[in-house]
Amino acid sequence: MSSIQNFNLGILGHVDSGKTSIAKAISTLASTAAFDKNPQSLDRGITLDLGFSTFNLLIDHNVGDIQVTLIDCPGHASLIKTVIGGSQIMNAALIIIDVTKGIQTQTAECIVLAEILNLPTVIVLNKVDLLDQATLSHKLQKVTKSIQKALNSTIFHNSQYVVFSAKHANSDLTSNQYIQSLNNSIKQLVKSHFLNVPQPHEIAKNSNHISSLDSFIFAYEHCFNIKGKGTILTGTLLQGVLAVDDNVQILPSRVNSKVKSIQRFKQPVSKINIGDRAGICLAKVNSDGIERGFVATPNSIKSAQYCIANVCVIKYYQSVLKSHTSFHVSIGYDTVLAKAVFMELVPGPECAQHEDLIAPEYKIVDEIDSKTSNINHLFVYLSWNKQVFVPEKTLIIGSKLDSDNNTKSCRLAFYGKDPFLICGKAYKDWSYNDLKLFRIKNKTGNIQRIVDENTLIGIGMFGESSIIPFLGFKVDVKKEGNTIATGKIDSTFGKGEKFKIIFPPKVNIKALIEAELASHNEANKKTKISEYLDQLFLSLDYRKFISKKSLVDQKF
Repeated sequence: MSSIQNFNLGILGHVDSGKTSIAKAISTLASTAAFDKNPQSLDRGITLDLGFSTFNLLIDHNVGDIQVTLIDCPGHASLIKTVIGGSQIMNAALIIIDVTKGIQTQTAECIVLAEILNLPTVIVLNKVDLLDQATLSHKLQKVTKSIQKALNSTIFHNSQYVVFSAKHANSDLTSNQYIQSLNNSIKQLVKSHFLNVPQPHEIAKNSNHISSLDSFIFAYEHCFNIKGKGTILTGTLLQGVLAVDDNVQILPSRVNSKVKSIQRFKQPVSKINIGDRAGICLAKVNSDGIERGFVATPNSIKSAQYCIANVCVIKYYQSVLKSHTSFHVSIGYDTVLAKAVFMELVPGPECAQHEDLIAPEYKIVDEIDSKTSNINHLFVYLSWNKQVFVPEKTLIIGSKLDSDNNTKSCRLAFYGKDPFLICGKAYKDWSYNDLKLFRIKNKTGNIQRIVDENTLIGIGMFGESSIIPFLGFKVDVKKEGNTIATGKIDSTFGKGEKFKIIFPPKVNIKALIEAELASHNEANKKTKISEYLDQLFLSLDYRKFISKKSLVDQKF
């Protein structure tokens, strides 16, 4: 069993759509955390945690025999954090839809999650036994068409559909029909996955691909003691190779230990590879307080309280994303509240390399509407209230999970990959104010009088603020939003808040304003130039930096 390759297949869907029943119908071996064995799950009749079971599939002579590990995810809205954590160890997914109800709220969130992770997907129409058999074909066609329409704008518009009845899957009359059809679809997912796995020489060219040559990371979600044996952690190997006698570090507790033994679905093995589901027995570890986290090569995973990440807004998120508000940020199995500041990166030489994400300038984005946002270089600064362990190349997902669980809106807001961690000795004294953040600001004023062909006197733009930082800045002369000419602030003028604006030699501001006045007087009663100046205004756009309040410029 140690040499057989593993394929992790998620089972996603709304609560009570039949996910666990399907997992039970097609599995041949169950883990200790399968089929709702948790007492609370039995009492409530729903899945409360990730469940794991498995079966083997012979794909073809090229791929061979594959162990398919099923990851049965909860469907209740309040347990979406568990689903997000489980989804990040999946190679593909089955989206289970109750054919009598169609796409429901949690179905939709699972589809969004699968799209973020770019998971190959099969749509399973379950509970067909509840349909009137006389009109079964017509009803299935209608439901399928409705789902296809809903998925038309997603990456799943060409996904395969499978009809299933978990209730009848084990009966002699229908077992072959339902299970064989589903297994054939799963075979296609598995075959496509293994035929597209990069070879070693391809991995070297793609630094973002997780290789078995990397330090190992084992994501665990259950922990318990076996008297006389040791502490057992069950989970999935995300990268590298983990073997018996390896030295490991348990996170977040930072406890060091050694692997005594490894089992894959009750079978002892000497090592596990990427994607393998296993239980590892560790020596001299107290299981108290250990729930979920990582087992990794000692000191290979960094911890940080701050990070910057290039992110995408999830188009299905219907609320406005606001800076300086908190989001639930998921990393692996962990979901921690973080304050977010959204920023638009200003392209420049400082951002040529990933290591330079602190060096560039960013424009603060106070609000983002997912329906209209077209920001090309969107980043987020995240500040957690505690140290968080973040593996390299990891995916982060930001959500608003404090909203009503009965809401029909998508709660997943943004996602990104490979965040830049602000940690270590280099950033020991670092603070938020070290970021070069700015806002675009505007000041307006009036024209006090025309001095000559190239000079105006302005007033009312700076109030009690100093004009000195704005000397040399461009300022527009406008009427009803249209720019008549552009000059520069030259100096203060006399006492008070007046200032001098000069225009290039080729711009005769006096002639331009007189021409505007003549055009105005043709259509209206005669207006004196002094009165007409009141209809014009001065406009100054500039960048104001947050950390250094006196720093302003016009480097647009």
